[in-house]
Amino acid sequence: MSEANDTTKTLEDYINMAEGVKRVANNKTLYLRLLKNFIAKPHIQELLGAVEQSDFKTAALEAHTIKGVAANLSFPELYAVMQTLESELKEGKTEGLDLARAQSCVETTIKYAGQLIAG
Repeated sequence: MSEANDTTKTLEDYINMAEGVKRVANNKTLYLRLLKNFIAKPHIQELLGAVEQSDFKTAALEAHTIKGVAANLSFPELYAVMQTLESELKEGKTEGLDLARAQSCVETTIKYAGQLIAG
């Protein structure tokens, strides 16, 4: 997916809050606290740093961590991006990784999470 397509995406493409709240027993307060935790530690810098140091095993682990958080918090776009990146890293792909897309997706998810928290 190209970044040009991202301009047509909305908050709902990045965060399915209704599903996320269901995942935490319909506790909206808890869900919002989990969003704050994600904003505080999204793990993207660890992933980028690992790739920069050619530590692709750690990068795959960080992509897996972000993917898991995205699944648990119902971040469909971030989940899809990290699923692809994790798969590429596990397959040994070290060139042409779309790290800018991954970082942009994390940043957009953080932006929307902040909007939901502010509410």
